[in-house]
Amino acid sequence: MCWSGSVPHSWASPVWLDAASALREVAAANPGVLEVEGDTLTIWGGEWGSPAYYRGIFSKDGTTLTGAWHYPGGGGYEATSTRVE
Repeated sequence: MCWSGSVPHSWASPVWLDAASALREVAAANPGVLEVEGDTLTIWGGEWGSPAYYRGIFSKDGTTLTGAWHYPGGGGYEATSTRVE
């Protein structure tokens, strides 16, 4: 499993407890493709270290994840996810 580090402090609020739990389940089911370090989430395309990956950073208040998909040879997609009530 590629879950690294502890749950970021900003995730310690009730807002992100379910998200952190869900990320752990995804990491367990897909070893090597999900990595969390501090407030940074990396999703590897297929296997750890792949040249295709998503990297995003959670906002300090834990309500937004902003990042981008990166692909070999260039290109990709920027993505912003916002928690909904």
